[in-house]
Amino acid sequence: NASESRFTVLANTPFAISTNNTERIRITSGGDVGIGTTSPTAKFTVATADATSITRNAISITDQTNTGAVIQIGNSVINILPGGSSALALGSNNTERLRIFANGRVGVNTTTDAGYQLDVNGTLRTVNGANFATSSGSVGIGTTSPSEVLHVVGRGRFTTIDSTSSPINVLTSVS
Repeated sequence: NASESRFTVLANTPFAISTNNTERIRITSGGDVGIGTTSPTAKFTVATADATSITRNAISITDQTNTGAVIQIGNSVINILPGGSSALALGSNNTERLRIFANGRVGVNTTTDAGYQLDVNGTLRTVNGANFATSSGSVGIGTTSPSEVLHVVGRGRFTTIDSTSSPINVLTSVS
């Protein structure tokens, strides 16, 4: 084709690029690409000789001014670091589901920083620990369907109760 340039390996052998007498990049005859390895195990494999230091990242993706997002993989950690005041967003099905704002706050099903360390838009539930749910502004402890503003199922303890601004009603049983 006159409109493109090609470098072609005609034999069924890998293609390697070396610098300083050391192989740096390899394309196998099957099309797998390896950087830092002579045996790539996937379509794109990056290996580093210094996997114990996060300062020697296997992959770092950024813009030319180093202000964009950086992805670093090394030292058994994956760092995804948005540049500047950008947020990190994760999603599924083409919809954002989780956002970590530049100030460290986290929003679930929200794209607005509401000023809380954790802001969940929807029902929050924990398993094998504190069991609470919110629905329509009510909070349940030990129940996932609170019928009052605060609905506790089970025993509770209050060390201080302040009833100076409004009366407190305690139900010892529900009929």
